Amino acid sequence: MLDARVSISKSRDVDLANFLREISVVCEKVEKLGLPPSTQWQDHSSVELVDQLNETVASLSPTQLLHVVIALPSLPQIDDFIKQLIVSRFQKLMRHLSVSQLVHVVQSQSNADLGLDQSVYDSAMFLLQQRWVEVKSGRDIVTLLYIASDDSTQFLDRLEDRALDLCDTMTVKELYRTLYCLARRRRRNTPLLRALMYYLDRQDLGLSPVHLSNLAFALGVLNVHDQGVMEKLIKAVREVVETRSHPPAVVCRMLSSVVQSLGILRWFDKKFMDMAVDRFTHLNVELSDWVRLLHTLAWVNYLPPKLGKNGLAGIMKRIASLSQGSPLLWLDAVWSCCVLDSVTAELATSVLSPEFIAKLEGE
Repeated sequence: MLDARVSISKSRDVDLANFLREISVVCEKVEKLGLPPSTQWQDHSSVELVDQLNETVASLSPTQLLHVVIALPSLPQIDDFIKQLIVSRFQKLMRHLSVSQLVHVVQSQSNADLGLDQSVYDSAMFLLQQRWVEVKSGRDIVTLLYIASDDSTQFLDRLEDRALDLCDTMTVKELYRTLYCLARRRRRNTPLLRALMYYLDRQDLGLSPVHLSNLAFALGVLNVHDQGVMEKLIKAVREVVETRSHPPAVVCRMLSSVVQSLGILRWFDKKFMDMAVDRFTHLNVELSDWVRLLHTLAWVNYLPPKLGKNGLAGIMKRIASLSQGSPLLWLDAVWSCCVLDSVTAELATSVLSPEFIAKLEGE
C-alpha cells in the first residue's frame, strides 16, 4: 500500500510538472505582447494563445486534471482566467473519474477547500449518489457516511447497504468509524450493527484513546450490548490506563467518556469500575467528570469498597461548588448518592431548598 501511495504521488507530481511547464510557455508568450494583465486573455492579439491554452487543458486526462485541480490552491502563479478554464474542463470530465476520486473531490470541500464553485461539489455528490453500487472501499464508505447531508436519506440507506456488504473487508478503524458515523446520525441499522460487532469482535482493537472513547460513545448512543466487543473495549481502556504511555490529560478524557458510556449502557464490570475510581483520585479530573463517575456508579448500583460512604462524602465535598454553578450536575450527584444509599440530610436539603429549585427551574 505504501508503494502504491508513493507511485500515485510521483505520478501526480509528474502530471503537475508537465502541465505547469506547458502553461508557463504560453504565459511567457502572452506577457511579451505587453497587454494589461486584466485583459491580456481577452485581447484579439492573444486569441491563438488562448486556443493553445485550451488545447493544453483539453489534452489532460480526467485523472491528470484532478491532480491539477487539487494543486490549484498552492499555485498562485496561475491566474483566474486559466483556473476558470481548468475548472470548467474538469466539471465536464468528472463523470469519467472513479468513485474514490469523486469522494476525494467531495471530501476536499470540508477538509481543504479547493476554492471550487459549489456546483462542482454538488455535481460530484450527484454522481456518487448515482454510482453508489461502485463504492468498494471501507474508507470511501466512512467518508461518505460522514459528509453526506442528513436529508440524503435514500443515499444514506444505500451506503449502509454497501457497508453491510463490505464489512468483511474493513479494517478495525473502518469498522469503528462506520459505527461512529451511525451514532452521530442516530441511525440504528440493526443488520449492519450486528455485522460490525461480529467483525470487530474478530479483530484486535488496536485503537488510540480517542478512538476508544468514540467507540464507547457510539455503543452507548446506539444502545449496543455486545459481550465480545464490550470486553475488548474495557480491556483496551485498562491497558491504556495501566501502561501510562499517554499523557494524563488524554487518559482522563478517555476514562471519563468510557465511564459515562458504560453507565448509559448499564454495563457493570467490577474490576473496571474499581480501576476507574482509583485512577480518578490520581488524575486531575474536572468536576463534571466526577459527576459522570458517580452517575455511572448509581446506574450500575455499585459502591466500590475502596471508596465506601466516606470516600463518597469526600467526593461530594470536592464538587460542592456545583450546587451554585451547575445545579443540574449537582442534582445528578445527589441523586447518585440516593441510589447508592449514601445521601445525608445536608445533601437532601441542598436540592430541596426553594433557592436551589429556583435555580434549577431557571436552567
